[in-house]
Amino acid sequence: RVLFRSDCASKLHSVKCEANTMCRWYELNKTCAMKCNLQYNKKDDCTADKRCMWETSSGSCQQTCNTLYSRAECDSAPVMCQWNPDLLRCNKRCAYRYTEGGESIIMHKCQDDPDCTWYNGGCKTRCSKFQSSSDCQGDETCFFQTSTGRCYKKCSYIKENTECSRSTLCA
Repeated sequence: RVLFRSDCASKLHSVKCEANTMCRWYELNKTCAMKCNLQYNKKDDCTADKRCMWETSSGSCQQTCNTLYSRAECDSAPVMCQWNPDLLRCNKRCAYRYTEGGESIIMHKCQDDPDCTWYNGGCKTRCSKFQSSSDCQGDETCFFQTSTGRCYKKCSYIKENTECSRSTLCA
């Protein structure tokens, strides 16, 4: 039997919705809908649905990061998402948050975001926001200090005097 969108939409409870592997329960608005990757195969159709986003690397439609409600779900999500432990929610990675407008507009939006920083012509996650040593060490501008279990910006990448003087790790 072929599944129609209405088959998911007719399910009014999370258990009945998620019992069907083709459906997904959206807790915030208490609705059931067909999973984005099954419903859309064209970018324009995918991005027109606010629950979905187009993942360029795989050429597929995926759930938006903010519809992934647990860390485990977020961590297993497309490369575009990352868990924010401060807010206990899944967000788009900085590199994917600001994509519309000219470079100047994107740069200002990025710099105004407390999770992000502008580096080398692109928006990236601040070192202090990385949660694992592997994510931290995967960024050339960061280093992981095992004694504190935290990620910091390498002193050689600090360009402003005020940022340098605030860092207890740099001389």
